[in-house]
Amino acid sequence: MPKQPALVPILPRAVAEGVTCREAAMRMRGSGEIATDDFRLVPDFIDPRRPLPEVTPEFLNASHAALAEVLERAGGRNPTQARLYQAKRAAHAKLTRKLAAPGAFGMGVLGYFAAASEDIALMLASDGSQRGRRHAREILSVAIAINDRGALAARHRAPELLATEIAAHTGQGFSRTVIDLHRDGRIADDDPRRRVSQADLRSHPVFQADSERVLGIAGELIAAARTRVQPSDSSIWGRETIEAEFASVRRTVHMYKAQYDTTSKPQKAEILSDLMRYVGRVSERVALNLFQERTEESRREARNLLSVGAASAERSRGYLARACAGQPPRARSHDMTH
Repeated sequence: MPKQPALVPILPRAVAEGVTCREAAMRMRGSGEIATDDFRLVPDFIDPRRPLPEVTPEFLNASHAALAEVLERAGGRNPTQARLYQAKRAAHAKLTRKLAAPGAFGMGVLGYFAAASEDIALMLASDGSQRGRRHAREILSVAIAINDRGALAARHRAPELLATEIAAHTGQGFSRTVIDLHRDGRIADDDPRRRVSQADLRSHPVFQADSERVLGIAGELIAAARTRVQPSDSSIWGRETIEAEFASVRRTVHMYKAQYDTTSKPQKAEILSDLMRYVGRVSERVALNLFQERTEESRREARNLLSVGAASAERSRGYLARACAGQPPRARSHDMTH
């Protein structure tokens, strides 16, 4: 059977950028580095939404054992490649021993193991056979889970896991961020944020509004909800935490207005990035508090606040990108002093 065209590996890019396999694949597809019909882009393969396995040294050893068995069988069926398969198996065994050794194992090394596994998977897929492709998928599914466990462990190190905050930093959508928080085991199955899709969020008119209107909508919703915020010991949605976050929004608005005439345009964009990040955070905190009421009215208000939070996170990321590029905020949204 003729060999298939060489497939470009995805996981080395994911490791280099500290992102999930899906994120790296979408960027590479967008730049034309991988084809749109690449078998790895099948949604249920590249975008698994089930919880990630607990990765331990024992898990790495078991993963290597399964991979080594596949290579041994492949070598028996293809004697001309047996020596190559044996060398790949030996190199992978050496890497596994090194990474799984006491004192060496950690979330930060998982990507290297995953990338080495992907290299072997693509080699197996290159023979064009259905068996080779099946074995490649089996190895890759484990490699993706291992890489993503390491990437998300680093991303979710903060003690307070607000999806708006993470989305503002990564550029991922709010709902995608919630999916990854759940995959990483950082939020519960019944977390109310999991019941709101990105389509639901984007149906709110706040996504089409300019930044000044976003602030107006946020202010109206938060002001209406603050009187109903329930006392809570939660560090995320407790009343004191919400009030402190709201104060941060007010301080940033005052700072922006006070410095408007003397601040450079990129600095204006940076301040607006902070402002939108704070708006997103306080909106999400209030929404999570309201979800505790479990009434239809409170759920509706909470969903509206999550829309504001999601829109604010997107804007925060956009303003920060413009600030880093030395550019001003966009014309229609930068002037919030009038």
